[in-house]
Amino acid sequence: MFRLPFQVAVLVLSLFAGSSLAAEADVPLKITQVTLFKNGLGYFTSTATLPAGATTLRFGQLPIPSHGTFWVGYEAGLPVKGVFTRLETISRPQTASDITGLLEANVGRNVVLYSRYWGAANTEDPKPVKGKLLSVNRGEPATPASPYVMSARPESERNQYYGGSRPAVAIIQTEEGTAAISTDSVQRLLITGGKAATQWTHQEKIPVLRLELAQPAPGWTINVSYLAKGITWAPSYRIDLSDAKTAAFTAKAIIINEVADLDAVKVDLVTGYPNLLFSDIQSPIALSSTLGQFLQALQQGRSENRGSPVVAQQAVMGNLIGIGGGGGGSNLAPQYGTAATGQQAEDLFLYPVKELTLKRGETAMLPLFSAKLPYEHVYTWKIPDMLDERDQYRHPSADSNTRPPQEEVWHICRLTNTGKMPLTTAPAEFIKDGQIVGQDICYYTNPGTQTDIRINRALRIAAEHAEFEVRRERNAAQFYGYNYDKVTVRGVLDLTSSLPDTVHVEVTKLLSGDVLENKEKAEVIDTAKGLRAVNARHQLVWKIDLAPGKMAKLTYDYVVLVRP
Repeated sequence: MFRLPFQVAVLVLSLFAGSSLAAEADVPLKITQVTLFKNGLGYFTSTATLPAGATTLRFGQLPIPSHGTFWVGYEAGLPVKGVFTRLETISRPQTASDITGLLEANVGRNVVLYSRYWGAANTEDPKPVKGKLLSVNRGEPATPASPYVMSARPESERNQYYGGSRPAVAIIQTEEGTAAISTDSVQRLLITGGKAATQWTHQEKIPVLRLELAQPAPGWTINVSYLAKGITWAPSYRIDLSDAKTAAFTAKAIIINEVADLDAVKVDLVTGYPNLLFSDIQSPIALSSTLGQFLQALQQGRSENRGSPVVAQQAVMGNLIGIGGGGGGSNLAPQYGTAATGQQAEDLFLYPVKELTLKRGETAMLPLFSAKLPYEHVYTWKIPDMLDERDQYRHPSADSNTRPPQEEVWHICRLTNTGKMPLTTAPAEFIKDGQIVGQDICYYTNPGTQTDIRINRALRIAAEHAEFEVRRERNAAQFYGYNYDKVTVRGVLDLTSSLPDTVHVEVTKLLSGDVLENKEKAEVIDTAKGLRAVNARHQLVWKIDLAPGKMAKLTYDYVVLVRP
C-alpha cells in the first residue's frame, strides 16, 4: 500500500556488501510525467509497485541522470538498505549481417576462408585457409552507444561513447597448426557440412540499478525522479495576416525523443530560463564514466562556467518548418482550439500536454493552440550611432574608402499577446492568402504585451542617411589622458515610399552627445552610458505616416566630444 507523506532517500553510490544472495525480481519503472525544456533536457518522474518475495529489485537501464538530480522517494518504514548500480553480463541475440557475424554464428564448424593477406602475392589471388573454426574474438563495437541511456563503463579514460574499434580475429585449427586471421581481410567464406547458421549470441556488460531491501515489501510504491538529456521540444508559430487587423495565430510543438519510451505520459512544456547548474555533469549512479572522469568534470566547473546550453533556453532550436500555399486550392489554416490553461512554477511557465505516447527514436508534432491576436503593420528604420567605442567619429569623407552602413527598412508585424499565457521564443512563419511571405523569430512575450516580428525587408521604401560636420573646436576637453574635439553635427534623413498605400514608419536614431535642434519633434529618450563614457547617449524616435510617392525629410543637430 502507499501512504503520504514521502520520505526522500539520498542515493549513496557504493558496492553492496550483502553476505547472501536474496531473491531478485525485475521491477519496471513506469514513466508517469516528463517536464521538457528546450535545450535537450527532460525531468522524468517514474513509479513502481514492489512485488512479493523479493529483496533485490532490478530497475534495469535508465536514462543517464544529471549530477544531483537522481532521487528515490518512498514511504517511511520501507526497509531500504540502499540503491546500487552494478555491471551485469547479458546476452543479446544477433543476426549475422557480415562475414564476422557469420563466423561467430558458426563457431565449431569446418570453414574455408579466402583472405587477401594469407600467403597471397596480391588481393586477386587469395589462398584458402581450411580448418575448424575455434572462436571469433570481436573487438569493440564500431557503433557508438547512446549518450543518453546507461551503457557499459569504458575500460580506459578515452571518450566513453566514441572509442576506437579493433578488428575481430578468427582462430582456425588447420592441418599445419592454429591460424589467426583478421575477419576484415576475408574476401570469401565457405561453411561446409550443412546449412550455415545466421544467429549468434553477443555478451556484454551493462550497468543495472538495484534496490536492496532488508525484507520483502509487497505492494509498497516508490517514486524515482531525475533530470536527463535526450529529449526536447521545439515550438513554432504560424501567423496568418490575411485579415488587415487580426492575425490568425497558430502554435505547435515538435517533440524529439531519443531516450525512453513514453506511454500515455503527462508532459509539461517549459518556457523561461531554467537554472540547472549541473545538467552537463553525469551522475555517478549511471556508471557511464570512471571516477577520474567524474572528478575532472567537477573540477572543470558547473554548467554555467562551461557554456552550458541551459543558459540559452530562449534560443530557437532550428525547427524552421515551412507550409506551402495552395496554388488555387483552399487555404486550410490549422485550427488547434484555444490555449490550455498553463501552470506557473516559480519563474517558469509550464504548458501541459496530456497522455503523450512516443517511443524512443520517434518524433511527434503536437498542436498547441490557435488564437486571434490583434496586430498592425509597421515599417522600422534603425540607424546606429556614428561614434564608435573609442569615441571616434565614423565619418565617411568624400576621399575615403569607408562606406556608410547599408540602410535597412524592415516591414514588421507588431503583435499584441491578448492571451493568458506567454509566447515562448520560436520561429514564426507569416502567411497571407495561402502563400508564405516571410519568417523570423518571435521572442518571449508576456500576456498583455506587444512584440515586433520582422516579416521582410521593405525594398519599396528608399532610405538615405547623411551626417555633416558643421563646426569643430580643437582640443576642447581632456578625459582620461586623451584630448577631445567638440564637434557640431547635422543629420539628414530622407524617406520615399513607392508602396500603394500610406504606411506607418518608425525611425530610431542612436547618437552620443547633446541634441541641439530637432525640428520634426522626435521623441528624445535618454539611455544609460558607461561609467567612463564621455558623452551622453540618446535615442531619437520619429513616428510618421508616409504617403505613396512622397518624401519625408527629417533633420537633427547635436554636439559631441570626439577623439581625433
